[in-house]
Amino acid sequence: MKKDNYVVTNFPIAPFTKEKTARLTSIILSKLISEKLKIKNILSINLLHSFKNKKTNGFIKFLNEIQLTFDDYFIDNDNINIIIEKIQRLYDEKIIIEKSETIIQCDCGLIDFPKKALKYYNNKLFKKINNKYICTKCKKGCQEKKEKRLFLKISPRYIKKIKCIPQLYNNNFQQFNEYYSKQELLISKSRKTGVMFKDYNLDIDFFWSLFLTTFNEENIIAVICNKHLFNIYIVDYLAHIFHKKVIYLIHPYIENKENIVLEKEVFKYDHLFMKLYFIYNNKWFSSESSFNKGMLKYLAKKRKIGREKLYNKIIQEEEYIDIYEFLNEYLKKQLIFQKDIYKIKT
Repeated sequence: MKKDNYVVTNFPIAPFTKEKTARLTSIILSKLISEKLKIKNILSINLLHSFKNKKTNGFIKFLNEIQLTFDDYFIDNDNINIIIEKIQRLYDEKIIIEKSETIIQCDCGLIDFPKKALKYYNNKLFKKINNKYICTKCKKGCQEKKEKRLFLKISPRYIKKIKCIPQLYNNNFQQFNEYYSKQELLISKSRKTGVMFKDYNLDIDFFWSLFLTTFNEENIIAVICNKHLFNIYIVDYLAHIFHKKVIYLIHPYIENKENIVLEKEVFKYDHLFMKLYFIYNNKWFSSESSFNKGMLKYLAKKRKIGREKLYNKIIQEEEYIDIYEFLNEYLKKQLIFQKDIYKIKT
């Protein structure tokens, strides 16, 4: 395997502070994979959703302070022109099209989608009362308007089986295929989004879905939470169009059911404590996971040198032929926390 043609990254994440420690999961896991495989690691950041303030606000500095460093950065706001070029190509090839549709929309902008596609959208966003759609955010009735918009055509030509670990999400992706194959997804908004193509305000979720197409590397390992399966579906569809080969490592969202004050309990130790705590609370082959107080006690019993030995054991380089099979087996090994803890005596 030519490691210079591989890269690992997270899905673009909005900057956050120490108080939002739980959001570090994808970043820590992508760092782990890059250190294990000895390949390039790119931190992907989403600033465009913060329409009023497109700055990292010390986010990278915060990560550096806890020794989460990266080889490169993808920041959507810095790649607008590159992504617009990709969108132009999709438009030229008629994968993105203009067409008029009846759009359901509310004043606050939360509801903004084709009337004929209502059944595909999250019904938590709206309620139907007396034959009228009511936005659950602004509490106002939605309007129906015939408008010309941009749509992304989902062509079976570019739909491939998504290569993911674990495979327990395959049924979800198959359902997306059944729903959306040969369909058209609305990718422009009525409100200002900060990014324009022709005369249309682009949906920011669609815009950053092209982020992998900007990478120089052909082979990509992307780490993402299982709350974003539809995003994976769209990202993979677009990646195939631009000849990218992607493996998705899908982790569960780690709940905090025991109400652990993470920024105090985790950050009072060194950066290895933090990394290990996230790594071992993450259950790769389950759809659910939770931070565990018992895990805090286990790791706290280890001296710094013990934590170093434990982490070095986890990232020790190994030989492999097939990277997908290797990662599948490697992530299974992480389920056995107790064995690793007790092997390290320090």
